[in-house]
Amino acid sequence: VHVSKNNGREWENVTPKDMEEWTHISTIEPSPHDPAVAYLAASRYRLDELEPILYRTRDYGASWQLITAGIPDSDFTRVIREDPARKGLLYAGTETGVYVSFDAGDHWQSLQLNLPVVPIHDFVVKENDLVVATHGRSFWILDDLTQLHQLEETTLANEGLLFKPRAAYRPFPHLRPPKKALPGKNYQRISGGVVAFYEKESPRGEKDRIYLDAGTNPVEGMTFVYYLKNKPVNQAKLEIVDSSGDKVVSFSDIPSQMMRVPVNAGMNRFVWNMRYPDAEGEARGIAPVAVPGKYEIRFSAGELGFKEEFEILKDPRIAASQEDLQAQFDLMVKIRDDLSTCNQIVAQARSIRNQINNWIKRAHYNQGFKTLTMLASQ
Repeated sequence: VHVSKNNGREWENVTPKDMEEWTHISTIEPSPHDPAVAYLAASRYRLDELEPILYRTRDYGASWQLITAGIPDSDFTRVIREDPARKGLLYAGTETGVYVSFDAGDHWQSLQLNLPVVPIHDFVVKENDLVVATHGRSFWILDDLTQLHQLEETTLANEGLLFKPRAAYRPFPHLRPPKKALPGKNYQRISGGVVAFYEKESPRGEKDRIYLDAGTNPVEGMTFVYYLKNKPVNQAKLEIVDSSGDKVVSFSDIPSQMMRVPVNAGMNRFVWNMRYPDAEGEARGIAPVAVPGKYEIRFSAGELGFKEEFEILKDPRIAASQEDLQAQFDLMVKIRDDLSTCNQIVAQARSIRNQINNWIKRAHYNQGFKTLTMLASQ
C-alpha cells in the first residue's frame, strides 16, 4: 500500500506492518468523509488461507487496525466500501456474501437478506441504492439505504419509529391498468422480449408480478418504513396530507381494505402508489396521480404517533412543467368526481328498477295487474 499527498509526484509505502508477504490487496477505499481515513480489503486464499483481511487507517496509513470482528474466519474478503451519506457505514464483500458495519468496521453483521451465496467482487452506492457486482449470479441492487443511514443503537429499544422517507419519482400515470393475470404462469412482452411471470398477493393486499426469467424493478411508488417493538392492540392508521394540510388518502390495518397497513412486531414497509382515491362506485380506474411537491405522512399505531415530511419528484424524462402536471391532475380529479356521480345515478336507477320489478312480482295475482304492468312499461 502506497500513499501520495502531492498528486502522485512522490509515494510513501504505508503497508500495514503485520500484513504477511504475498497478501493480495484487492481494494483500497479512501473515505469520502475524511481524507486521513482509508480502508482496505485483502486476501490470501491463493495460499489456502481463508481468513478475512480488512484494515482501517485514520492517519494516512501511519498506523492500521485489523477490523474483521463478526465475519467468519473462513470467509475471505474481496471488497470494502464506505457509504457516502453516512460516515462509518461500511459494506464488505466476501467470497460468500455481504456484511455491514455501523461503527467504521469495529463490528460486522450479515446483510445477506435474499442474496444467494456468491462471491462479491465490488460495490457502488448510487443515489442511496447499493449496487452489488457478483461473480456468476448477475448484478443485485439493495434499494433504499435511507433506513441504514438512520439506524442507531437505540432504535430497537424504542417502542416505535417512523424512518424519514426517501424522495421518490412520480410514476408515469398509466391510463389503462395491466391485464388481469391467469392462474399459474403468464407471459408479458417487455422491450421486444417475452418473459414469464406469476402473480402473488403482497402483504399490502395488492397483486405483485414475480418474474421467472427477468429482473424485477423496484416497487413503483413512495416507500414508508417503520419499526414497532410490539404488535399494536388498537387499529393502525396511515394518512397522507399535502403541503396545505389537506388529506390525500388514508389506509388502515383492516383486513378487508384493498391496501392494508402491516403492523407486525419489528420492521414494516408500506408502499403508496402516489394515487388519490379512485372513483366511488362500479366503474373505476381514474385514480389521479399526485403532483410533484412536499407531502407529509402521519402514522399511528395504538398509543404511538409519528409524522415525517417527504417529497415527490418530477420524472426527469418528462418535459411537462409543474403547471402542466397540475392541470392534468385537476382534470383527472374532475373526471373522477363526474364518474362517481354517474356511478351513483346508475346505482339509483338500478335500485328503482329492482323495486318496480319486485312490486310487479308481488302484484302478479292482483286484479289490477294488467293495468299496473302497463303503467310500469310506460
